[in-house]
Amino acid sequence: MDDKSLLDRVVEGLAELLNSLGFNGTRLRWRWQNHRAAQRETAARRQVEMRAVTGRHKMCPGCRSLIPTGASTCPDCGADVGRVAGPGPGRLLARLLPERAPVTGALLTAILAVFALMAATWGFGSPRGGGLGAIFSLLGFDGTTLARFGWGHGPWVLGRGEYWRLITPLFLHAGIVHLLFNCYVLLQIGTLLEEEVGGDRLWVVFLISGLCGGVASNFVRPLILGRAVPYVGASGAIFGLIGLALVYGWRRGGAYGDSLRRAMITWTIYVLLFGFVVGADNFAHVGGLAGGAAMGLLVAGKQARGNAADPLWRAAAWLGIGACLWAFVMMAMHGADVLGPRGRAAAALQGSGLATGAGEAGEWESGRRAAHTARPAGVAATDEVPGAVPRPHRRGGQGRFRPLNTRSSARRSIEGHARPQT
Repeated sequence: MDDKSLLDRVVEGLAELLNSLGFNGTRLRWRWQNHRAAQRETAARRQVEMRAVTGRHKMCPGCRSLIPTGASTCPDCGADVGRVAGPGPGRLLARLLPERAPVTGALLTAILAVFALMAATWGFGSPRGGGLGAIFSLLGFDGTTLARFGWGHGPWVLGRGEYWRLITPLFLHAGIVHLLFNCYVLLQIGTLLEEEVGGDRLWVVFLISGLCGGVASNFVRPLILGRAVPYVGASGAIFGLIGLALVYGWRRGGAYGDSLRRAMITWTIYVLLFGFVVGADNFAHVGGLAGGAAMGLLVAGKQARGNAADPLWRAAAWLGIGACLWAFVMMAMHGADVLGPRGRAAAALQGSGLATGAGEAGEWESGRRAAHTARPAGVAATDEVPGAVPRPHRRGGQGRFRPLNTRSSARRSIEGHARPQT
């Protein structure tokens, strides 16, 4: 039975016509057949992925038997299958993430989850500026949202004692372009390093390098340039992984170590130059690079895993996870403090989904409604809603915007840095 589609017949007729005219119609037919074969392979792969989500069984890794999803022990060979992923979204996510680099996959998942949470609860801002500025602010967040979710800012870290803001910026990104670029680099370098040095070492170096980048951006930058600028992004921590790879390649030596070191030097030059072009925070980049290189000296040379130091790295990794959990709990409890009392009331309803807005006017209206319905005791009804969002008002029949009138130093800081360094 002929199962050719109408398009297949059209291409077949065109190929015969080309052959009759003296052209190479066989080449056209060959290319079309390869294209159709690739389409069939893609369709088959998607069917397998869907079965991974909707199936009712999982496979025992020992004897390859199909067993019920809820089973913890294989009935055929007695192997422990409690940790084998069963059908569902978790298995689909596991197929998308790097199999041999679970820590890198977990970092990517956490970064994407924070970005999705910010978008779902506070929404995206409008693109700013033109050219590269408009591209990098596409599907991005305004200063109020980033401040609420924990951007890094030196005066707040020391002046307000918000030391958790040294950790939360590692998981925040200003826009979709910023997010995708950092995730791509993390996927490439993180997967490579995790196979070489192990997940515990990778995570500890990532976190400490990010802290070093934050210190450089928060405190070294003002000493040199005289001005503190908020920052967000995992690029400082990613530069730390580049520094780790540099030192690891140098200590390992040989053809592989030399090629790894040269590749990381190339990455460093390209990304630093790109940072100068787009106005990125190269203080955080250099600080993270130095921190990662210093941590690389603690990682063994040719045998970076499977040695006596593994328990220490495992303990340090768990301490790092605890520090991150503490930082995000503090962010959830106190991230809106910089917005003022009524800003906290608006943030509470915004985070619960009770207040929504579209655009700058909608965001201000949401905050106004939340402030009037959930105003804390002692806050006057005439107080302005703090934040970096303008207030719409009419003058002479024309719709215009003017800044909110407040004396809050925290709000002035947000307005002054509506575009953080990345």
